[in-house]
Amino acid sequence: MTAAVFELGGALAPALPGLEVGPWATAPPGLVAFDGDPGHAESVWRVALALDDAASRDALADGERSVARDHAALDDVARRLERALAALARTARAAPPPRAGDPAPALLAPESELITALAGAEPGGALRAGALTAWSADPAAASGDEPGWLERALERVADLTRGRARIETRVDGALVAHSIMTLAGHTELWIGPRLGSASAGLHARSVAVAVRTRHAWARILALVVAGCGRIAALGLPTGGAAALLLVWRFVRDVLGEVRALTAVRRVAM
Repeated sequence: MTAAVFELGGALAPALPGLEVGPWATAPPGLVAFDGDPGHAESVWRVALALDDAASRDALADGERSVARDHAALDDVARRLERALAALARTARAAPPPRAGDPAPALLAPESELITALAGAEPGGALRAGALTAWSADPAAASGDEPGWLERALERVADLTRGRARIETRVDGALVAHSIMTLAGHTELWIGPRLGSASAGLHARSVAVAVRTRHAWARILALVVAGCGRIAALGLPTGGAAALLLVWRFVRDVLGEVRALTAVRRVAM
């Protein structure tokens, strides 16, 4: 068994948009939430640890670093999105070129691609053919068979961040503790018999990683909504579902850059 497996399951997991946040992978079918009111969205966060305490602590530390990197990347998303929109606004106003000696703003790929797509919008907000070709396509968006797929997915993100959640810690396959975050905001704790202080500490860290990940999802939702608002405030022609898709892909690609860079650094070590 590996040192740790972080799985996100329940009714919400399959409906989330394709984005890795924190150390969690979508659980295979069968990892369902506890019995509850079927009218309420529920999620289950399972951390499966090995018997080796040191290896489990190291794995949880990796999980903590993963979600911390995503929060740092989300800090950067807001700055980079504002920078891209400011550059586009200057172009739209036909601003004079910078003075000699002024540094030219260096825009990275997600910013350049966002500007290209927004600049390619037709009056009324429709995107011209090819405006999104710089981005890898989401299957549902590319096919056009599922209009509103992103809006529905973001509704599930909102459910994930505010809904009922169960956080489990298992050691060598045995459930040692779980915490339930209720719709009212309370947290209920169940512990197995003869729970030791070491296992209690591991569960506390599992809960912290899950809570921080839920917060990251909430920030993603807020960034997408705020980005669409900024596009509207600038008077750009793109709006509605097109703006939502563009800002979502920008957030996704910035987070993807961080993960790719982390993977390269690990290989180089």
